[in-house]
Amino acid sequence: MTQGERIRYIRTERGLTQQQLGEMCGFSDSTADVRIRQYESNKKTPKDDTLQVIAKALKVNCAAIKNYDSGCAEDVLETLFWLDQQNFIDLFPLDCVIDYHNNWKYKGSYNDEEYLTIGDPFGIVIKYGLVNMFMAEWYQRKMQLKNNEITEKQYNNWKWNWPESCDDSKRTDYYVDWMNLQ
Repeated sequence: MTQGERIRYIRTERGLTQQQLGEMCGFSDSTADVRIRQYESNKKTPKDDTLQVIAKALKVNCAAIKNYDSGCAEDVLETLFWLDQQNFIDLFPLDCVIDYHNNWKYKGSYNDEEYLTIGDPFGIVIKYGLVNMFMAEWYQRKMQLKNNEITEKQYNNWKWNWPESCDDSKRTDYYVDWMNLQ
């Protein structure tokens, strides 16, 4: 998804019009909807300070809507989040087993009838400790959603505010209480 598509998606999920979002950002009444429309259509790219204002108005971490380059943990995870939003990702745990020759083997299974027509699924092992720790928490949130322990809105709030919504952030001043975010 492009930056504009992400802004539009979250804005509509929040039940806001372009005019309302623009006004929440402090844009003048006469240009509020035009500016947001230009950003959402990717005709214009907001400067970093404007993007921060938009993120605050949408009640999300700026990383959830910004353009980014893959490489750091945050960028990798934001890419995965948006693939998840489009239902392109299923997350499941793998077991790491050491055999009698001291070789690592990953074991797991994935079954989904949809793949009978698409083709065999592939897995990825990410050798990045921070990403793997996060993936464990993400799997926990997906299971909470599946088991109706949290709502889709809460799940999205958790993703859109990561890393400030992570369990590890609870001990910090910048923690976002994603469960109770309105």
